[in-house]
Amino acid sequence: MRISIIDAVRGLALFGILLVNVLDFSLPTLYVDATVFAKDGVDRFLLAFVDIFVQASFYPLFSLLFGWGAWIMLDKGGERFQVIFLRRLLALLLFGMIHAFFIWHGDILIGYAIVGLFLFPFFQASAKTLRNWALSLWSSWAFGSTVLMWLMWKMSGDVDFSEPELAKQAIANYQQGTWEQIFTQRAYDWLYVNSLTQAFIFILTIFPFFFIWGIYRKRKMVS
Repeated sequence: MRISIIDAVRGLALFGILLVNVLDFSLPTLYVDATVFAKDGVDRFLLAFVDIFVQASFYPLFSLLFGWGAWIMLDKGGERFQVIFLRRLLALLLFGMIHAFFIWHGDILIGYAIVGLFLFPFFQASAKTLRNWALSLWSSWAFGSTVLMWLMWKMSGDVDFSEPELAKQAIANYQQGTWEQIFTQRAYDWLYVNSLTQAFIFILTIFPFFFIWGIYRKRKMVS
């Protein structure tokens, strides 16, 4: 049975993710900062608005909903839960691969499918254990990212991450390339983003949200 309010919140989260990624659909923002394409103050304001109020909000919301779905499946799945959940993750991985390599490189389903596998050892954990893991992961990310940004600032000041040549190559392939060139470019784009470092960051920032409903659920069971 569908839960209308959850479907509505999930739709809102997906709309937010669409706002974050809409520029990347038509511009090579993977290799050049989006501010390069800002024509006036309105453009810069909208970019800042999306970065501050959208990007940091809707991915956690979507992650929270993903975790909610996993814990609900645990309640309803019974003895076959692990098989059912694993099958769901494999289906998610398949859809993610189709999306990433045949439609758009900025897929997030592959990441959710892989990180979802890490939930298996935690389904029987206590609320305290889940809370401690979530706080530890968040704290590690907050401390690590702060130190990293400070070191980058101290070592090199303003860091330019733009790669205009890669941007030009991507534009040429997507606009005029053959099917094989477009597929290769899309795969290159995906590999460019999804490094081992990015996977580690994904675990630190997204995985803790998977625990929140589990913490609530287990506390409710105890009380």
